[in-house]
Amino acid sequence: MPLSASILRFVLAASQPAAELNPISNVGRRQRRRGQSLWWGCAFLGLVVTGTAQSGAVAQDGDGPLLRELLELNGEAIFGGQVHVSNGRMTVAFRGREGFDRGFKLPLTDGKSGFIADCRDIDEREVCQRLVAPVGDTLTVVGLHSGAAMSRFELVDDFQVSFCLRLEPLSPRASFDLAVNRRGKKEFIELKFLHKIRVVSREEGKRTAASKDSKFRGPPSTWFDRGAKQGMPFLIRWKDSELTVLTVAKSTGKGSQVAPVEIVSMVGIDAPTRGKIGFRFSGLHVAISSLVVEGKIPEKWVRRQIKKLRKAGTLKEVDPVEVAAKPQAQQKEAQDKRERLKKSQTRSKLVDPKFDVDIDDSDPEIDVEL
Repeated sequence: MPLSASILRFVLAASQPAAELNPISNVGRRQRRRGQSLWWGCAFLGLVVTGTAQSGAVAQDGDGPLLRELLELNGEAIFGGQVHVSNGRMTVAFRGREGFDRGFKLPLTDGKSGFIADCRDIDEREVCQRLVAPVGDTLTVVGLHSGAAMSRFELVDDFQVSFCLRLEPLSPRASFDLAVNRRGKKEFIELKFLHKIRVVSREEGKRTAASKDSKFRGPPSTWFDRGAKQGMPFLIRWKDSELTVLTVAKSTGKGSQVAPVEIVSMVGIDAPTRGKIGFRFSGLHVAISSLVVEGKIPEKWVRRQIKKLRKAGTLKEVDPVEVAAKPQAQQKEAQDKRERLKKSQTRSKLVDPKFDVDIDDSDPEIDVEL
């Protein structure tokens, strides 16, 4: 009988219920104790498939480095855009074709209305040319007449959404709304044309806020910048129960600079604090470009998506050993750079005695006065 089979038989026998192994007898106690010790040893060596071992790969997904690697490798499948992760935060960029419709749910369209991710599907070439031509490769999505889109992903606690927006025509009947922290039809925060805030919550009921700046209190036709080539820039920031909408303003005169300008804000929003984001428009055509989402990683939601992808067999896996070894390799590389820098600085001292540098963790040979 193979060694592993013998060990397994003994382990199973030692882990039988108390009716089969008398816990009162010394023999029973010793045999159970041996079996438990051997069971843990086998589990460590991989001879026993435990419940923890079966879900080990998924449990490791919660580890920071491994989760980061999996998220960056499968970012387009999870969020729809290109994902970069740093210090527990993610940046998702939706640029070019096929990114928006992967990250957002879009109703079926005939190319004549709604959000259309690929400009080649648009029938109204003239409208598309006016909206898209100035934007170029930074285009994210085009919308004709009326439509809506809801993200497939969730955002939590601390995030910001930035994009540039082109609109036409800006008639009194036109509307463009952005929703954040949406958790169904009865709980969300809505930005009406990006200059009014409406909060709908089960806990707090309904609240509204208008811009404190008189410039943005009027209809969008009076303040929306239609002359910007890439579109009017917007930044929506959610942090510490506060929602803020910003744009930029150019200073006049020589050396003109841009500075952030607040359009509207609301503080003390206790709920909802997390959820999906969505766009909705009607009575106009829109072009959204350079759409970027940045914020804390919604770890629970990401882990669920990783499990779904793994179950479907489409997850791009990473080697946990390589991930664990990467910090060590990075440290070694950094140490090698420091050593090369020390040597180059020593050579510089030899060439020019006035060369003055401070060397940390110096080598005795390098510290010799030259």
